[in-house]
Amino acid sequence: MKPQDSASRADMVRFNPAIRRRKSRISSFNPRHHGYFNPKRLNDVFISVVAEGIISFLAVTDLIALQGVCRSLREAVKSRLDHRYNINIFLKDFLQDPGTFRHQLGRADALIVRGPALNFLESQHRQFEYLDLLVEDGDKARSLIDYLCTEESYFEWDFIPISSQPGRSADQSELTTILRRGSGEELLESAIRVRRTSTFPIHALLENCCMTAELNFVTCNKAFSLFPAATLAKHKTYPLRPMDDEFGTLLRELSCQGWTTRDMLSLALGAQPPYKSGPRRVGDTRSVCVSLAPHIDSAGCTPDYVIEHAAFDVSVKMEQSSKKGPLQIHWSEEMALHVRKLDSPSLYYQFTVGIFQSWSYFVNKRLEHWTRIEMFKIPRTSRSFSVTSRGFLPEIRGTQRPPDWDYADDQIPAWYEVYRQTSLR
Repeated sequence: MKPQDSASRADMVRFNPAIRRRKSRISSFNPRHHGYFNPKRLNDVFISVVAEGIISFLAVTDLIALQGVCRSLREAVKSRLDHRYNINIFLKDFLQDPGTFRHQLGRADALIVRGPALNFLESQHRQFEYLDLLVEDGDKARSLIDYLCTEESYFEWDFIPISSQPGRSADQSELTTILRRGSGEELLESAIRVRRTSTFPIHALLENCCMTAELNFVTCNKAFSLFPAATLAKHKTYPLRPMDDEFGTLLRELSCQGWTTRDMLSLALGAQPPYKSGPRRVGDTRSVCVSLAPHIDSAGCTPDYVIEHAAFDVSVKMEQSSKKGPLQIHWSEEMALHVRKLDSPSLYYQFTVGIFQSWSYFVNKRLEHWTRIEMFKIPRTSRSFSVTSRGFLPEIRGTQRPPDWDYADDQIPAWYEVYRQTSLR
């Protein structure tokens, strides 16, 4: 623009009131005062909308990964997780008072398993018939069933007696009680299936499971997935024992949640295993552990560290072949879990270990040392057994332990950390 053109334009503005008023309005507009075109505000709205969509559609594994890599979404997603992980909302179809039920669940050391647990972690709408509970038979099972019948208006509708599949141990036998609400032709759709095992629930689940997609469960305050990369992120499952009728029943039930034969991977057919052979525990870094909302008072319940330190072993054997004479012999074995009880007079709660000797040997040596000290603390005149500083420990029954017997349960997490650090060297 030429200098004279600039001057003449300035004169036009000075002598034309309409142009002067229009220029004044434009120059006085401040987007910060009016709230328009504010990049930060627009970004907040965008983040909020995206976070809502994420919470609604992403699986737990995706949420955890996203919070780890996207700083902008981390807080927005975290602030909405209380609603996403609100188990009380999830249980409303089955229970009038989910909070009290969860407390009873904790007191009975029971687990929510199978379809409901998988459905909750996959963030799906309800697509399962039963609320599946796993509880040890006896007083704990009876108290839980009595609560559901008395306070939640259920009644015992069907009872399936003990049945053992061929080749399964006595610990794998169970009773199943079906609870329903309503009467006659007006039975409500909601039903609870209480599976009563002859061992404690986490041991029964690890020993009885048919496939990796079954290894998801909910306690009173937490939800766990033991194979989240395969189950939640990839929607795939691996068989963990030979197929039988129970295997087929579980597959049929999970088909309502979108699990089909095409989601079953077989190592014998060339699929890659999710993990290598080795020791695992419920609360290790390969598992997903989600704290539920709202948190309930867990007084009188088994501490979280007990179930988080339930250990087991994974064995993976890929297809092998050998040649004997003119014949080529092929054999294969799928994945398998190995678990057994950790027995010690110095444990108040029930733990599991695997069959590999690493962690099992490590923890048993420390429990043996602890037990020997506690035995020596009992006055000689009060002992019904003899104990020496070395050698085998005498058999000791629960009734023989004095009131001041010091249990070592709280040492298990510390010992496991020492074991883990030692294994890394």
